[in-house]
Formats: sequence, C-alpha cells, structure tokens
Amino acid sequence: MSQDPGDPARDLAALRETTLALRETLNGYLALRDISRRILSKTAIGEIVEELVAAALYMSGARFAEVYLAIPGQARYERAGAGPDGKLPPALELSPDILLWILRERKAMTLPDAEGGDRMIQPLFSVRMCEGFLVAQFDAGHEGLTEEIQEKLQALGLAAAAAIQNVRLNETLLRTGAYLTDILESVTHGICVVDTRGYVTRLNSNFLLMFDLEADRDDLVERPLGDVLPESVRLVFQEVTQEAQEEGFALDRLFERKDIGGNDLAFGVSVTFLKDSSGQRIGMIYLVRDMTASRELDRLRRLTQLKSEFVNNVSHELRTPLTSIKAYTEALMEMIRDETPQKFLRVITEESDRLLEMIENLLNVSRIESGKLRLKRAPCAPADLVSSVLSISRVQFGKHELVAEIAPDLPMMNLDVNKMKEVLLNLLSNAIKYSPEGGVIRVRARLDEGNLRVDIADSGLGIAPEHMKRLFEPFFRVEDDKTSAIRGTGLGLAITKKIVEGHGGVIQVASTLGKGSTFSILLPITAPLRGDEIDYGAASNSPFA
Repeated sequence: MSQDPGDPARDLAALRETTLALRETLNGYLALRDISRRILSKTAIGEIVEELVAAALYMSGARFAEVYLAIPGQARYERAGAGPDGKLPPALELSPDILLWILRERKAMTLPDAEGGDRMIQPLFSVRMCEGFLVAQFDAGHEGLTEEIQEKLQALGLAAAAAIQNVRLNETLLRTGAYLTDILESVTHGICVVDTRGYVTRLNSNFLLMFDLEADRDDLVERPLGDVLPESVRLVFQEVTQEAQEEGFALDRLFERKDIGGNDLAFGVSVTFLKDSSGQRIGMIYLVRDMTASRELDRLRRLTQLKSEFVNNVSHELRTPLTSIKAYTEALMEMIRDETPQKFLRVITEESDRLLEMIENLLNVSRIESGKLRLKRAPCAPADLVSSVLSISRVQFGKHELVAEIAPDLPMMNLDVNKMKEVLLNLLSNAIKYSPEGGVIRVRARLDEGNLRVDIADSGLGIAPEHMKRLFEPFFRVEDDKTSAIRGTGLGLAITKKIVEGHGGVIQVASTLGKGSTFSILLPITAPLRGDEIDYGAASNSPFA
C-alpha cells in the first residue's frame, strides 16, 4: 500500500533531515568563522601560515596543504609552510600563463598532479595585492572538491591574506616609527610635539637634557606641555605659542636658564604648526636650540674685531713717529762724519726699517682678518714680474747661488703686481735666511695644466713634519737651536698665503728636514685681461681646493 503524499510522518522525517542538514551547514560556517577569527588574531606570519594549513586540511579533507607567500619587492613566491608533517612534495611550479590568469581573474584553479589527484590553487588576495597561494592536494577519485569546499577555502584565503597584510603593515609602521625616532634622536636641537589640546605627543632626548627633565619619557607623553616644562621657561613658551597662533608664525624667542650645575645657558625656541596631508593643523612642533656656543662665538668675533681695530690703530700711530725717527736719523748721518756715531745711526736706521716692516705686516694681517685687503689687479707679464723680483733680490744672495728658469710662453695675467712682488720677495728672503750655509736657490716659473706655477727651492734647514700644518698660521715660527738666531715675526707666510688665495690660487710646500724646502705658487690663468680692484673679503675661493 502506497503512502499518502500528505503523510505527516514522512513530512516530519523530511523536516528533520533538512534541519539536521541546515544545522550541519551552520555549524560548518560557525567553525569557519571561529577559524577565520583565530587567523586574523595572529600577529606573526608564521602563526598565520600554521593556522591556515591546519584549517585547510580540516575544512577540505585534503591529503596535503601548503602555503606560498610573496617575497616583498620581488616577483616570486616561496614555500612558507606545509602539512601534515612528513616528506614534502616538489615545490609548486606554475607556467607564467597560468599564474597570470590566476592573478588577473583573482580565482582559484584546480590542476591535475602527477599521481592522478588534483591540486587546488587558491590565491590569497588582500586589498593591496596577492599575498601568496594556498595549495590543497587531493587524492585521485576524491569527491570533496565541491562548491562548498571551494567557498570555504576561499574564505580561509581571504582571512589569511587580510591577516598577512595587517602583520606586514604593522611591521612597516614599526620600521617607520623607529626610523622617525632615529631622526628625532639624531637632531642636535630639542624637539617637542604637542597636539591641538597642547598635550605632549613626542619629544627627543635633547629636549629632556636641555630642561633637565629626569622623568621617564613615556611619563611625559599625554601631559600638558606646561606641566612638563620647568616653571622658569613656561612664560617664554606661552608667548611664542600665542604669537604663532595669532600671526601664523613666530620668530625665535631667546631665553636663559641655569642647568643643574648652576651654569648659565642660552637657548632659542621657535614653533611651527604640524599639519596633515590635507593641510589641517593637528598640533605644534617646538624647536629649541642651544645658543650658548653661538653667543660665545659672537663674543669671540667681537673680541677679534676689537683686536684687529686695536692693532690697526696702534700700527698707524706707531708708523708716524718711526718715520720721523728714521728721517731725523738719516739727516744726522749726513751731518756727522765720525765712524762711531755713524755706526750707531746705521743701527737705528736698520731697526727703524725692521719695525716699519713689522708694522706693515701687522697692518696687512689686520686688513686680511677684517676682509679689507684690496687687490688692484691689472694685466701684467708674469715673466717680467719674476725677473724684476730676482733683480731686486740678487743683492741679498751673498754666498748663495741663484738659478732661474723662466718659461718663454707665459701668457699675460691679471695680477696685483705689488702684492705678488711682496709674495715672491718674502719667499726668496725665507729661502736665503733658512739656508744659512749657502747653497743653490732655484726659481722656476712655468705653465702647469693651465696655471702659472712658480717654485722657489732652497737646500737649507728644511721643516720638520710636525711643523708643516702650522706653517701658515700668523705669528708661528719654528723655534729650535738652528733657527733661534733667524729674525722674523711669523707673519710673512700667513700674509703670503692670503694674497695668493686672494688671486684664486694656492700655495704649497714640500720639505725634507736637513735638505731644504720648496714653496710652490699656483695661480689660475682665467681672469679677464682688464684692470680691476677687488675687496679680498669678496674674492672667490681657490679652484684648487
């Protein structure tokens, strides 16, 4: 006897089956939800991969599962995890066409494997990119590759991709934050950042040191700036903040305070608005500079200026009476014919000349330091300049032999003739003085790679290596038994160097102790052939530096 289609017993059984099926499906999706949450909660990529492999095996019934992850900055993927434990199969190899299709279509693909089974390749797409692939391997004849399993693996892939992206973004943020911290800590100034409420959000170590803040840095963050600062400087910060808010900017505000040791320190504070990418103000940045060294430098500059002015004034005042002393001495020498008075008067004249030379050198140093040494350059023939200096110097040579080599092809140049004569005469005079036993002094003028090169070499005492660095410093003289009797102020080489540099050139020295020295001048032949007058303080730097 057939059953009635409207049999309540059959309908109840069918309903129970449907309910069980729905419950099973619901439980499956609840399990998928819980697994997805576990994956998303992981904070390390290794943990995400491990959870994903276990979930894929559980949800799909696959024999084997593995995960390949993208290598940042490279167009390739490497195996990051697999399971169950055991011998790994060969690594997945996809042709460029298949890989391109998966990436373009953002869909899974099933491919047959060598053992007659199937490999399901599920891409792990995040919002930004393909983070990698989940590969599930099924045995031959497996009937589990249903649409439901594919949907579950796809859901697992989405959760894993999102988790991997979050981890990588967090790592990037941590690196960026560490890099920003390194920048702030490397800045020599004190930096403090506050939000729109005036609460501290970030500060560097120099800010803590400048204000002797002993509290832990984390304890100072999220506190009002006024509570963080020492009471003695709060008013200055309030004034510069108010000025910035009213005017849109604030000039440096100078203030002083004492450190823990009681030392007076000078600071300058400025403030600028912190803005986001849209230009909205999201806070303020305070920059505090230690002005103590700058103030000391300004003081030293003022002292140097006063010293130069003093030397200049005194030198002018000394030159006038010395000139008179020399004039009257020369007049007496013409009036008195006795040998003894004549001898005394000659000494007075020689010493007067020596003092006048010293005063002129002091004036030159003062002009150089104040940038007031003027060069009056005009076209001249270098060969004639060197020849005229040699003819003046020949009377000083005595037991020295002068050997001169002047190239015939030297071009016209723009030089201050008098100043360059002073340079060459000073170098020749030194060559004579510092080779007291005589010997050969060689002067050579020639072209050297488009520059005029003048070498003055002696075979005298030479210079010790430890003295070479200070050789061109004002007032420096080599003091030893062999040079103690040689007169000089230590100003000649300093003046020589500045005059040469004023012409855009350089002066070099090579020396061997006990064998002699060679001073070389290099001047660029680049200036236009015209007369001009330049302020040494505005002269260009040497092209040889």
